[in-house]
Amino acid sequence: MKKCCVLVVVVAVLVWSSGAFAELSITGDFASGKVAEYYSSVVALEGYEGGKLYHWELTKGKLPDGLSTEDAGMGILIHSEKYAIRLKGRPEKAGMYTFTFRVYDVEDPSDYAEKEFSVVIEENLDLPAPEIKGTFPASGTIGKPYRGTIEAQNGRLPYEWDYDENLLPDGLRMKEMLNDTTKLELSGVPEKNGEYKFTVTVTDVYGMSASQEVSIVIGDGSDPTPINPDPVSPDPTPINPDPVSPDPTPINPDPVSPDPTPINPDPVSPDPTPTPVSSSGGGGGCNSGFGVLILAALVLKRSR
Repeated sequence: MKKCCVLVVVVAVLVWSSGAFAELSITGDFASGKVAEYYSSVVALEGYEGGKLYHWELTKGKLPDGLSTEDAGMGILIHSEKYAIRLKGRPEKAGMYTFTFRVYDVEDPSDYAEKEFSVVIEENLDLPAPEIKGTFPASGTIGKPYRGTIEAQNGRLPYEWDYDENLLPDGLRMKEMLNDTTKLELSGVPEKNGEYKFTVTVTDVYGMSASQEVSIVIGDGSDPTPINPDPVSPDPTPINPDPVSPDPTPINPDPVSPDPTPINPDPVSPDPTPTPVSSSGGGGGCNSGFGVLILAALVLKRSR
């Protein structure tokens, strides 16, 4: 009986030492990284049984942009004599990425280990930002072909362009080059006049971006020169309000006598000097009376 118990204990120890009763677990964490800098980090499997095959797979979340497993998660990787998986590459966008890996026995999938990871990718302030070179033509004409191209430089390819198609001039369309993401073309035949404003943004694989404000005026081809509001007189010089006399000098209120000298109230005798009357009697008195009569007759006749 004692020999039997001892045998059972020995077998149990041997089995335990072989790892048959060990639980699978994933140890370690993936390191943080920085945009555009080379990244390599490993986590390992423990509690595995030698000679068995294990498979890694991503069950939740998303790996950081630009990183991948060494074999895309489709096989078994050996690292430092332990089963392990490696993430490597150049991170493209900053942020925190959360994902879950599961590793299991290929012959017995119920024997597995699972762990959630969080990897922080930091911004890289030393990266050059893209720049937009050139501008679209600032004007176009209804019914006439229009074409313009802008180009991005610096940053890391490929580029992505962003714009609002609803703000483009009627009849014009953006064209992105399939084999050359550095260029963006705007072309077509304008259909409606007006001023159109929109923004074009280019972003590289590292999330660095640049923008350009665009303003395009579409006309109908007519002469934009202002028209003189007076179709008869192109000369804007003020017109003399007196159509008869171009001379603005004040007009003499007396249309008959241009001489403003006061008129003698006696129309017969222009000489205002009084006629001396003789004080002598006799014939002199008759002559004086006769003269008065003649004068009275002349005045009466003139008044008729």
